[in-house]
Amino acid sequence: MDYEEFKRKILDWDSIKGYIYPILLSTKENAELLEKLVSMPMLDLSVAYIIRKEMPNGYYGSVKISKEMLECYGISAQELHRQAMENLERDGYEFQDMQTLVKNYLSAELSGIWNATSKPPVEMYILTNNKSYGAAGILNKELIRKFAGKRDYYILPSSLHETIFVPASNENGKEMLDSMVKEVNADVLDAEDVLSDHSYFYDAKADEIRMCA
Repeated sequence: MDYEEFKRKILDWDSIKGYIYPILLSTKENAELLEKLVSMPMLDLSVAYIIRKEMPNGYYGSVKISKEMLECYGISAQELHRQAMENLERDGYEFQDMQTLVKNYLSAELSGIWNATSKPPVEMYILTNNKSYGAAGILNKELIRKFAGKRDYYILPSSLHETIFVPASNENGKEMLDSMVKEVNADVLDAEDVLSDHSYFYDAKADEIRMCA
């Protein structure tokens, strides 16, 4: 389906259901918006839904799904969620090692300096779909389970588009990681891209994500 046809059929469920994806939003910061959207709670966040399509310029355009749009589709919120999760599982999510990612962007000379002078960095892995609203990847339980194995992780909401996984240890305490999240939110992100001001915890034994104690 080309982009013009996609725009014409945006209220036709059968035409657009393959483009439906879940997104995560801050419940507190989006209270007014969430009143208009189809959503469900997750901890202190909300799961909402978008129609996402690659545009002719290579960027991705998206439309958040409102309650009025859901009525036009003639389906339940449960069916919308099921379809969004099915699409999420095929959305090309991957974990990327932060250290390798950074070194790949350095020149050969700078990479050598990095190896010679840098202290071992905090072990970090970025979960991303390399598109948009990639923070929703944490909803994919099977993906997280396979990545984590039996290891607990802190999850840093680096933005609406990506999350960072850090192995849980005494060295990587909640207070330090929360401070990192707040610093990035304040100094790097635009306000509309902020997801949360604190980290979360993945408990491998319980296979669940929860608020940090």
